[in-house]
This record gives sequence, C-alpha cells and structure tokens, in this order.
Amino acid sequence: MRRCTLIFAMALVFFSSSIYAQTKPMLSTPSASDVITVKTPQVQMISANSNSTEVFMELDNASKKTYQVVAVYSPVAKQIQLHKSFTQDGRNWMQQVRDITIVPHHERDLKQGGFHIMLIGVNKTLNRGDIVPLTLIFNDGSWLKLNIPVN
Repeated sequence: MRRCTLIFAMALVFFSSSIYAQTKPMLSTPSASDVITVKTPQVQMISANSNSTEVFMELDNASKKTYQVVAVYSPVAKQIQLHKSFTQDGRNWMQQVRDITIVPHHERDLKQGGFHIMLIGVNKTLNRGDIVPLTLIFNDGSWLKLNIPVN
C-alpha cells in the first residue's frame, strides 16, 4: 500500500508540473519590429547619370534591449549597403559597416555625414515624390517594411 501511494504521489507531481508548464505564460522579448519606430524617412533624388543614392531616417528604440539593422532589401537596387561617413585628413569618406546599432531608449539618426543606407545599382529613375519600398532586417530576424518618399 505504501509503495502504491508513493507511485501515485510521484505521478501526481509529474502530471501537475507538466500541466503547469503548458499553461504558464511565456515571457518573451518584443521583436525589433515591434519597438523600433521610423521617423522622417527619405530617399535622396539622384541625377540621371548616377545609379546610387542614400536613404536617411530616424530609428527610435523604445525598448530596454539593443537592436541592430543588419540588412536592407529593396527591389529598386541591385545592392544595398549599410554605411558610415567620416572625415579623415580633411577628406570625406564612406565606409561599409556590418550593422547599425540602436541602443535602448535612444534614437539613431541615419543622415548625411553619418550612418546611412546606400542603394547601389538603382534600376529605375527616382524622381521627387516617387515611393521606394524598403525592408529593414534586424538582428533578431524581424523586419520592418517601409514605403519611403524620394526627396
């Protein structure tokens, strides 16, 4: 009888913990696309003899977690790179970067002379007022689809 009671008690503990595990709420971190907001996005208009342009915007991170933009996609360009501009020895340079970091509760400005997105091999003429579809891809695998006006 004692052995039967022990087996019953062990089975009860096992099944009740298994039910608890299935019903307890999952704690999850919000994805970047849930907490990053985009302000003032714009694509620079390009001249007829150029096939690349820059994309600017403000990325605001309202979360407690750091996120990075790790890639960008747009059907209007053959290649898209993340860049940072800097001045060295009185000359302005651009350098490709692996990601653009947005720290918690801060804004990252993508602007001329700083971090920005380069559209290279633009496959159509971009005129003022045109809309460019663009997708930001974050380090957590989430993405944010945008429609950005040409300025």
